[in-house]
Formats: sequence, structure tokens, C-alpha cells
Amino acid sequence: NNSNNEVTWSSNDESMVTISPLGKVTALKNGSVTITASSIKDPTKKDSLVLIINSNFTWYVKADATGTNSGDSWNNAFKNLEPILDLVQNGDQIWLASGTYSSNNPIILKSGIKIYGGFSGNETSLESRNNTKEVILTGVSNRVIMAENISNVTIDSLTIKGGFTSIDGGGMYI
Repeated sequence: NNSNNEVTWSSNDESMVTISPLGKVTALKNGSVTITASSIKDPTKKDSLVLIINSNFTWYVKADATGTNSGDSWNNAFKNLEPILDLVQNGDQIWLASGTYSSNNPIILKSGIKIYGGFSGNETSLESRNNTKEVILTGVSNRVIMAENISNVTIDSLTIKGGFTSIDGGGMYI
């Protein structure tokens, strides 16, 4: 629940959306959620609406980003891939600006996601990227990428280096 001086905002599923004290709704994943606004002065006065969230979101990753680290734009890009992995949903895209991204944990892919490298970090469309910008994913003490029982995944313009395992698939295990 969030509130300002007159209204309290809530949702029936906080894993689906966040709501600011002023009622700004930010979707976190696809699905259906009920948003309710209630009067603080008279709690019997309230209204609800059902939102159907079906967005194919683009997440941004840029090693030298300086914004809010929310991943919703180049200015506010995540500095590495790890925060996105819990947020990304089927149909989402991840855009990576040039740089090297290291992780102690493998990147575990989900069905339907698309990961694109080759960005400078200011593009507004996939078509405007310059694929000469190298993006390197490297593992420190584990596999770099893992994918099991998934489908419709795109990995484009990435270099995978390093990774370690005592069995097959140090760089990528599919």
C-alpha cells in the first residue's frame, strides 16, 4: 500500500506492479492485477480497476550507467545482467551496451527472451545499433550461460568467454 494525503493505492499482487504514493503504476511482469484507490478520510469510498499487463519490455544494461539502476532506459540501465534475470519475462528483450559483463553465477535463460549486444548505449531501436560494438559475457567461477527445457530464445551479437565446470559446457550449457 502507498498513500498520499488523500488516497491510498494498493494492488492485489505486489509481485506484478509497484505503485508510487501518487498512483503511478509500474508493471513488473505480464498478467492480470487489480489496482485499488481508497479515500483516507472515508475508507468506504474506493474504486478498483483490473489491468491486463501484456508488455514485451526492453531492459537495458550498460556497464558505466549512472542513473537509477532500474533497467528501464539507457540512462537508468542496470550495470550488469544479474538483476534482470528475475524480472525478465517471455517476450522481453535485453539490450547490452558494449563492454565486458562478468558474473560468479550462470545466466539462466528463460523461454521467449531475446538478448542483443552491439549497442553503443543510446539507440532507440534494434535496427539502429552498430554491431561493431563488442559485448563480452564472461564467467568467473561457473558456467556463463545455461539453458534447459526452454524455447524461442535469441542470443545475438555477444561473445562468450571463460566459464568453468568440471563437465561439459563451461561457456554455454544447453
